[in-house]
Amino acid sequence: MPKLRVEFHALGSGRGRLGGQIDCLAATPLGSATLEVGSVATAPEDRLPVPTGQGTVFARLLAVESAIYADVGLAPDPDAEPRLLLLPGRAQLVHVLPGQSIAAILASDVSAPADSGGAALVDRSGTLSASGVAQQACPANPGRRFLLIANPDETRSFWFSAGGAASTGAGSVQVGPGGAFAFDKVVPAGAISVCGPASGQPFTVAEA
Repeated sequence: MPKLRVEFHALGSGRGRLGGQIDCLAATPLGSATLEVGSVATAPEDRLPVPTGQGTVFARLLAVESAIYADVGLAPDPDAEPRLLLLPGRAQLVHVLPGQSIAAILASDVSAPADSGGAALVDRSGTLSASGVAQQACPANPGRRFLLIANPDETRSFWFSAGGAASTGAGSVQVGPGGAFAFDKVVPAGAISVCGPASGQPFTVAEA
C-alpha cells in the first residue's frame, strides 16, 4: 500500500543560535512516522501532528511506491489546492508550524517511476570575505526544491539576492540578527549572492 514517511527536524537546537542546525536536520530527527495513503484523504484522527515546543521545525516528506498529494495546515486537505505533489522516492522539506498536521491522498492522476534520488541537503554556509562586497553563496540551480538562508550573527544583519549581486540597499533582502528565510514552495533557482557590513561575518545557506 502506498505510504507517506515523515521525519520532523528542528533548526536552532544545535550549537549556538543557528550554527550546527544543518547537521541536526540531517542526522537527528525529532521523530518519525509512516502514514498509509489511499484514494480518500487522511481522516482527521489519523493526521500526523507537528511537534510543539521545538522552535523552527521542518518536515521531510517521502512518498513510497506511488505519487502522493500532501497538505500541511490546521485542517489539511490534500484533495484541494494548494497541495504538494510528492513523487515516489523523492523527499521534500517543508516548513511546518505548531498546531498544524499532515494529511495525504493518493495522486491517482500522476504516473511517475520510482526514483531513489532523494533530497539531500547541501550546506553552503560560510563567512563574508570583505565588508560591503557581494559574494556568491551558491550557484544557480534549476532543480532547486528547497532553500534556507539564515543569519547566525546576534548583532549584525546581512543581505541576499537571488537575481544578481547583493548589496546593502534596494534590490536585496535584509536578514536581521537571528533571522531566517525558508523557501519550500516558490523556490528561487538563481545564484544566491550575499553581502554584509563586516569581513568574517557568518551566513547560513542550505539547498536541496
